[in-house]
Amino acid sequence: MIALLARVPGFFVIARSSSFAYRNRTQDVRHVGRELGVRYVVEGSIRASDKRARISVQLIEAEGGKQIWTQRFDVELEETFDLQDEIARQIIRELEPELTRAELTLIQRQRPDNLDAWSRYRQALGTMALKGWNEEALAQTITHLRSAIALDPNFALAHGMAALLGAISANMSLVKDRSAARQQALRDAETAVALDPNASEVLGYAGCALSDIGESARGHEWLERAIEIDPSNAQAHVALGATQVISHDLDAGIKTMQHGIRLSPRDARLPFWGMVLAVALARADRLQEALAETLNSCRRDGRLYGARVAAAFILLRLGREPEARAALAEARRIRPALSMEELQFFFGRYITRDLAAIW
Repeated sequence: MIALLARVPGFFVIARSSSFAYRNRTQDVRHVGRELGVRYVVEGSIRASDKRARISVQLIEAEGGKQIWTQRFDVELEETFDLQDEIARQIIRELEPELTRAELTLIQRQRPDNLDAWSRYRQALGTMALKGWNEEALAQTITHLRSAIALDPNFALAHGMAALLGAISANMSLVKDRSAARQQALRDAETAVALDPNASEVLGYAGCALSDIGESARGHEWLERAIEIDPSNAQAHVALGATQVISHDLDAGIKTMQHGIRLSPRDARLPFWGMVLAVALARADRLQEALAETLNSCRRDGRLYGARVAAAFILLRLGREPEARAALAEARRIRPALSMEELQFFFGRYITRDLAAIW
């Protein structure tokens, strides 16, 4: 678990040789925090029977001793070398979002002139998590990322995320000049990978950006490298699956996307991922599954108009025209500037052709 936590960009994790010194000792967590110089402490325990184990974990703010998050996991004790890694990954999937939220709370308490490049990057993540996938949130997020890059031009992760969000903004027609945005996304992606070619998260963001702007072959290569470096990189799995779908490998793409979503069940990106998966399922004529995915995306993000567009298309294919009209009307209410040209650019002719009948 220490090894996995240490791979989360931006998290400084104390080595086991120091942290294990506190095992089996009654120690005030505030004292531990001061001695180790850390902001948070993760504690846990395990109870096992012949076939099952119960793991309890809690995240504590060291300065005040306040418990931020707690969770319990039940796992099967099977004879497999992967069991310990799987337990750790389950914990990380739950813990990383809580650490992110805790960091954002800390950043919000700081004065603006004290924010460093990393704080700007965490602000960018927080904006997307809190405001969803819409024009305003994307613009604010990219602004935070540009501030982070201005403070640290060698910040590969910020370049990578800027590339991805720039490509998405261009594809969803959320910028005035799509061509310029795509060129900037290409520059950001190449800069990110040049700065840190062995970072899974950087490769995941940059590879997805390349695929989104039409550089599918190179994007596919970078995404596979990202997964090879870190098999638990959910974003890279989802992006690779989307790239496979673009290459007309529907079944493999859907399977890869579903695996990525399972890797990060509380991810702030789930509404967008679910929308993309729903469109792929619809193209594979798996309409009921597609409808379930897109309705989940609608529930998770009230401002993601694209999920309503996807729902309208799927409902229309299912013969539920009144509901399809209502979903499309809701998408147009959320984004009054929505046009058929914009839909065709993002969703393609396949979907736009059917929606034209109820536009």
